[in-house]
Amino acid sequence: AKALRESHANFTNRDKSLSEIHKFVKHIPIFTQNYRSLTQHINLAALVKRTVDDPSFRHRWQTERDMLEGNTAYEELDELLYTQYDPFRLLKLLCLQSLTNGGI
Repeated sequence: AKALRESHANFTNRDKSLSEIHKFVKHIPIFTQNYRSLTQHINLAALVKRTVDDPSFRHRWQTERDMLEGNTAYEELDELLYTQYDPFRLLKLLCLQSLTNGGI
């Protein structure tokens, strides 16, 4: 973002010759691509932040971490079984519990 801003500022801050204008115009597609890439990166970073800040994600992450550290989460899994929890995520947690503790 800084490089794009600097390129534009350098071009607009002083009088340019025709060759300098031509050179700048040749680089416009590169600037456009870089801008699109930067925008996509920012949008993905915002999505990751929203996901990570979600309390349900943090709870699931903590449960997985506990399992990987050797703790059992039978009560947590039992509770999720009787709620409207996503069946594929529950299956993932059940598999992780089984793998990390020698079976269920």
